[in-house]
Amino acid sequence: MRFLRSHVFAMQVQFEDIDAGGYVHHPRYLLFAERARYAALQEIDFGFERQLRENQTFVVAETMSRYVKPLSMGQRIWVVTRTVACRKSSIKVFQAIYTSEPSTNELETLGDAVFAYADLAFSLQIRFVFLNLSGPRVIEIPSESRAMLEIPGEEFFCASPERRDVRLLQWAS
Repeated sequence: MRFLRSHVFAMQVQFEDIDAGGYVHHPRYLLFAERARYAALQEIDFGFERQLRENQTFVVAETMSRYVKPLSMGQRIWVVTRTVACRKSSIKVFQAIYTSEPSTNELETLGDAVFAYADLAFSLQIRFVFLNLSGPRVIEIPSESRAMLEIPGEEFFCASPERRDVRLLQWAS
């Protein structure tokens, strides 16, 4: 979950993911997104196990999701995860599930607009807060964690103040 970089996680819909109608049961979309976020954090050695050892972690504070089209058993899907904004103690992450693989070039060219890419099946916005598990209480994201997530310094946010806005956006109709 490197800041302003897209992480792609491929998977296939399994039998246990579908409901009696043969389509993915709606809460499973959130599980797909969770697996992709975990993989993105593991890739930079910032997985949940490490966070627990350090007695601090990101927790979900708010979500907003949109189901666009159904998924069915055996279907290949790609989950794109992108951290798009950051404040002292929180980050905003966009995630999307696609039925075709977006190319690396498309991901970099489109930036945040990748979440309007063709073949979108599901999109999700999440605001996470960083929590000290001893309290538990919300704390500032430590500098070491910010470095692992490649969150830029203050000068970047002065030049791009919109990247501080961790409020979830209303969906366009």
